[in-house]
Formats: sequence, C-alpha cells, structure tokens
Amino acid sequence: MNLFVSFACNNCLWLLWYRLVLTDLDLLQQSGVRATAGCITLHLVLHYFLLTNYSWMLCEGFYLHTVLVSAFVSEKKLLKWLLALGWGSPAFFIVLYGFLRGYVSPPNDTIECWMNDSSFNKVFVGPVCISMLLNLVFLFNIMRVLLLKLKAPAGPQGAGPSRTILQAFR
Repeated sequence: MNLFVSFACNNCLWLLWYRLVLTDLDLLQQSGVRATAGCITLHLVLHYFLLTNYSWMLCEGFYLHTVLVSAFVSEKKLLKWLLALGWGSPAFFIVLYGFLRGYVSPPNDTIECWMNDSSFNKVFVGPVCISMLLNLVFLFNIMRVLLLKLKAPAGPQGAGPSRTILQAFR
C-alpha cells in the first residue's frame, strides 16, 4: 500500500512539474533569491517521493526477507520500523539536499528551479544505490532459503518437492 502511494504521488508530482514548471520559460531562467519558493518546494517534494519509491522497495524486500528467514519477529514492531524507514529516511536526505543546495551551492547552481545538474545530486544517488544493493542481497538470500526449503525432505518418506513445485518456484 505504501509503495503504491509513493509511486502515485511521485507520478502526480512529475505531471505537475511538466505542466506548471517546464511550460514557463521565465520561471526556469530565474535564479537565486528570485527563483520562486513554490518551484523549489515542488522540486523538493518531487524528489522526496522519488526517494520514497526506493525506500519502500527496500522496506518491501526487507519485510519479505524477515517473514521468510525470521520466525520470531513481532510484526507490529516491524511495521512501525518500516513505516519510519519508508517515510522518514527520505525526509532526512531531502532536508540535507535542500540545505546544501540552498545555502552552500554557488549562485549559478540555483537556476532552472534546481533541476540543473549539481554536485549535490549525489545526496540522492547514495541512498538509491544502497537500497538497490540491499534489495539484491535480500533477493539472493530469499532464493537461497526457498531452495533449501524446497530441497528439504517433505515427510517421513524423505521425498523432496515434486517437479511441478520446482517449476512453480522458478
């Protein structure tokens, strides 16, 4: 549900960006203090939801991994932590990015409503790469656990899983 909400908000904000900002050439050419607060706010909120997409993908992968690997985890506590991670961690990076971009960047770095390339865009790249890498680790471990469970003896006869179960796994 949260991943879907994150994607829906991100896509709606991109549509707003294309409709409101990219069609106004005067707005894009303003820089520094003259740049509108609304345009910069839209940029920050848009990138917040972009980061929440990856954050919620990580949460989904971690949840699936935890359900398959750990049998004794309180699901209520886990969901509270996932909510904090999914919505909270992107906020940290957006605040950091906004501070760096607004107060540390050179004046020529504040044009085009902050959509121009900047050295501070790396603030987004780090969390996205870590999220993708961790999801890959979770995927490999989930596949390993599922294969071990499928290859384990099914009952007193010691027969493994049937061919159709193995095909369904693939």
